Amino acid sequence: MKDPFDTRAATFYHDGCATCLQIASTLARLTPALEVVDLSQQGERIAEAELLGVSALPCLVAEGELLPVSQHSVLAELGVH
Repeated sequence: MKDPFDTRAATFYHDGCATCLQIASTLARLTPALEVVDLSQQGERIAEAELLGVSALPCLVAEGELLPVSQHSVLAELGVH
C-alpha cells in the first residue's frame, strides 16, 4: 500500500457500486500507478479517507488535492469505523 499522505500519490476511493467500478477501471487503465480503494471492501481505510478530506464518493485524491468524481455516496453512510 502506498502512503496515502504522499502528495505525489494518487488514490481513487469508491463504494463499490457499478458506476464507481466503471470509473475505477477506466482510471486504473489510464493511470497504472493509481491505487484504487473500494471502501465497501476495505472499511479499515475509511478513517484514512476522512483524514485526507474525503466526504463523498467516488473521490480521487491526487497530489494532495481532492477531486470529487460524480458524487453520489456520502462516506459516513458506509458505517462505523
